[in-house]
Amino acid sequence: RNMRLYIPVLEVEKWNENKELLGKMLSFLSGDIWSFEFRKRELNLKEERAKKGIERKREKHQPKAICML
Repeated sequence: RNMRLYIPVLEVEKWNENKELLGKMLSFLSGDIWSFEFRKRELNLKEERAKKGIERKREKHQPKAICML
């Protein structure tokens, strides 16, 4: 079978760089032929709020040192 997916993504360039590898992996697992078309999408309101919350926490937490053990 030929599977063609049209998928909205935030970072089209990153997905386009890897669509051949993604198709090969899925073909190996399923035996089907996969192809992808990625299109740009924006963050929705819930995602935008979550992103801002993460950024605020990251700004507050500025460690002076870390332990690698």
